[in-house]
Amino acid sequence: MSIEGAPSTVVQLGGVAVTPSRPQARESQGAGSLADPAEADASAALRHLLHIESEMRECRSVEELGVLLVNELRRMIGARAAYFVDLGSGKPRLTQVSGGSEIDRNAPTTRWLERELKASLPTSGWRKASPLTLRVGANAQDEEGRTFPFPYGHWLPLTYRDTRPANGVAVVGDEPFGEGPIAIGERLAGTAAHASRILRYRAPRQKMRPRYRVLLYALLVAAVTALFYPVPMTALAPMEVVPKDPFVVAAPIDGVIDTIVASPNSMVKAGDLVVQYVDTVPRNQLQVAEQEVSVAMAKLRQLQQSSFVDESAKRELAQAKAELNLKIAERDYARDTFDKSRIHAMRDGLVIYADRKEWVGKPVVTGQRILEIADESKVELRANLPVAEVLNLQPGARARAFLNGDPLRPVDARITSVSHQARVVEGQGLVYLVTAQFDTDQRVPRPGVRGTAQLFSDKAPLGYYLFRRPLTWLRQKVGL
Repeated sequence: MSIEGAPSTVVQLGGVAVTPSRPQARESQGAGSLADPAEADASAALRHLLHIESEMRECRSVEELGVLLVNELRRMIGARAAYFVDLGSGKPRLTQVSGGSEIDRNAPTTRWLERELKASLPTSGWRKASPLTLRVGANAQDEEGRTFPFPYGHWLPLTYRDTRPANGVAVVGDEPFGEGPIAIGERLAGTAAHASRILRYRAPRQKMRPRYRVLLYALLVAAVTALFYPVPMTALAPMEVVPKDPFVVAAPIDGVIDTIVASPNSMVKAGDLVVQYVDTVPRNQLQVAEQEVSVAMAKLRQLQQSSFVDESAKRELAQAKAELNLKIAERDYARDTFDKSRIHAMRDGLVIYADRKEWVGKPVVTGQRILEIADESKVELRANLPVAEVLNLQPGARARAFLNGDPLRPVDARITSVSHQARVVEGQGLVYLVTAQFDTDQRVPRPGVRGTAQLFSDKAPLGYYLFRRPLTWLRQKVGL
């Protein structure tokens, strides 16, 4: 590294002649004498070299290291240009150039220089520093070589412990490089090789202690073994507590409901009035029918009295009896219709329906369900199992109901039936109907309570239980 200064002062730095740039006479505070200028410049050059090496250790990537290296090498060894070369693909590839942040990969000069580096491969390969023979000027075969201004070059590999280098620096200049500048270049290349090794490869992982390794292996074996442990397959489904075998109160006749006497969730006795129709029409029809029966009976008595003296009255007697029977039948029908306009409870139980206001003034047809009367102590669980969660459920399988009002105390039950055909339920999609009977040795919830049912099926390995959904998706989408 040449430093311009006083012509009479030359300093040796690692065997390299260094001319100090600005000799300064320092006044000794102790003796009052001048310090040696050559010693001061040598110390400054050494500090600069150490500063470059410290900057290399601060680099965070190989690219950042390459930019620093090519720019510092060009200044310190007096090169006209320096190129950072990547050898990872087996052939030289320029990635950085001194004085520029990026290199144009499509430039003709870049491609020519890569071909020249490959052609001038040293006899020792890329492992050792050696001069480069560049075919420039009259010896060049390409236009780029005839116009390239620097005929001399040198190769400085980033070799770490005699391994094959992954990077290197090619420097070019107007004249051959001396031993001194090359010694400085090899020094910086060796430091950069160590930094590149650290940046390119991670530090070796510390070995685990033997007892920790044994513990880790034991945990892995236990985890793999646990995957084969049989556990019951389960599925969750929305459920509701419904009455078992309820008495359905259906509309006996066509008409309009006047009121529902029994309130929702109220207890009634057998014979209590629960539903009242608007009875204006049935009541008037019954009254008309009774009057017609009275008229027919009066006509029949008149004909019976006249038949003793009048032959024509005797002939009309049979017709009058038939008309009387017809009117009696119409009266009985009107009375039966009127009686059905008032629906009474057929047994004791709990009245179950949604809202009284929904039925007041509502027309109904014969057979339409109005409400249910159920025994509060006879209830069952009804769950809607989604088709995506379907299991091999058998009658007698275990089930648990987590009620919304008391989720911390599940209620046990036994499955009694599972529908074989799925049906569409609003808000739940396609589901299978599952019915279960609550165990008798526990508190039975009241009808209408909702929650979530956990349904248990046959046992399967824990690994299949955990990965059932991914396996199902894989089989459906890929077919494996």
